[in-house]
Amino acid sequence: MKNSTIATASALFVICANTASAVTLSIESSAPTTDILLQNATAGNTGSQQTFASLAADAAGTEGTRARGATTIVDLDGAASYPISSITVLAASAESFDANAEFDFFVFDLGSDQNPATNGWTSGDGMQDGDPLDGTGLSLLLSQTFSLNGLTPGTADVYTFNFSGGELTFNEDNAYGFLIQFKDPDYTSGTETQGVAFETTTTDTYLLQTTSSGNQNSGSRNLVYTITTVPEPSVALLGGLGLLGLLRRRRG
Repeated sequence: MKNSTIATASALFVICANTASAVTLSIESSAPTTDILLQNATAGNTGSQQTFASLAADAAGTEGTRARGATTIVDLDGAASYPISSITVLAASAESFDANAEFDFFVFDLGSDQNPATNGWTSGDGMQDGDPLDGTGLSLLLSQTFSLNGLTPGTADVYTFNFSGGELTFNEDNAYGFLIQFKDPDYTSGTETQGVAFETTTTDTYLLQTTSSGNQNSGSRNLVYTITTVPEPSVALLGGLGLLGLLRRRRG
């Protein structure tokens, strides 16, 4: 069962896709500025890309198969793996969602190659069957549906997909992709939100997209995203040990 909570005292809206899941979607005014693992900044903005709501959104009946996403690669020469805290995507337009609007959010393993033209992505058959990895040979890491009921994100807000410990981990020297599909079964032309637009940039240029007949990539742009990691336990532990030592000295 889907629950929704709107925090009216702040700019944060939390939508729980499943009461048993610790994965949540929030809408915030800006991307995180701490614990950043990977980021594709706004410099070189080239407009927006849209994911559409309904198979009836155009005469050919193909708009609902169009999803948008991004690729990234972990090449930091640091830890062997990184627990992921959040993935944010920059909005390009203000929206007002109705009761049945949803995001499908997919995260998958691209292997060692970030380029969608060579890692198997473009061999897929598209979003027609609801499975963007069908025919690609790629491994799905996470698939989640999020209710957008009542949310009103503004232009330049960010959609933030939050993860708890163990939900999602990225490994060093490995590439990953994520894909967002907007759905609204109640879509009626002129009365509902037809699609959700995300900002794009000309840096880190491997945009993922799907059509009615296959998967594609754009070699000239990508989504504007920020991926954060859970702080290392050793940092918190050292801080706790320092506080404990200070208390002991005061008692002495």
